[in-house]
Amino acid sequence: MEIIQYWARVPTPPIDPLWHRATALWAGITAHLPDLAPAVALQQRLVRLTLDATSAVADTPLPALEPASILGKWQKGLPLLRNEVIPIPPRLKDILQPICNALADAGAGDSALHIGAAIAAHSIDADSLLGVSLARNQKAIRTSALHMGFSPDLVWLIGELGSAPLAYHLSAGLKASTTTAMRDAGDVRSADLQVGDRWDRGYCPFCGSWPAFIEAHGGRRALRCSYCALEWAPASNSCVYCGNDVSGQDGQQ
Repeated sequence: MEIIQYWARVPTPPIDPLWHRATALWAGITAHLPDLAPAVALQQRLVRLTLDATSAVADTPLPALEPASILGKWQKGLPLLRNEVIPIPPRLKDILQPICNALADAGAGDSALHIGAAIAAHSIDADSLLGVSLARNQKAIRTSALHMGFSPDLVWLIGELGSAPLAYHLSAGLKASTTTAMRDAGDVRSADLQVGDRWDRGYCPFCGSWPAFIEAHGGRRALRCSYCALEWAPASNSCVYCGNDVSGQDGQQ
């Protein structure tokens, strides 16, 4: 896995400026690589749905977890959200049908439309799909999808795209609240440092997903979660998959 260099960290701008910037980048890609136009159009459609869904989860309460409870989970190797009961915001369910339509138009065809119809008819319970996806229970989704005659990978993708805004809201909020609570309690180490000190596993300490890539910036290595977008810094320079030390291997795994 090649380390991606990030020499500047830019704060996330509000949705509108972010969207305008992304639109310009997409236009540049399609101008130089016309063959990628269908893929870019799908990404643009899905990103717009994701950004719109953020308002549906903004008021979702965070789980009432004390810093000691969080650290206790990490010491056992458990992601913070594991076994937590998270209510699904009703408005978040509205994103599933548009996701199915977008995937159908992009090539998933009748398979995505049939899944969307099952969600609309409540044959697939939207709350359950989003909740199981948030729990990262791929086995449960695969079993149910096969039982109903749907593609397990496609059902998993739809659930993941639909629940990702909530996962981001929860992980970002809990990270901030835990850091504040520890500082208020007089613990000079922030939650960020606690993750680095106590969490040296390849999967995300908040949701349990694998990282999308590795970032190198400010003289440190950080992993970026593929699902909730959390950043965490492992204590060692080991491969996130096999655990072997990769020190001195020119930034590659």
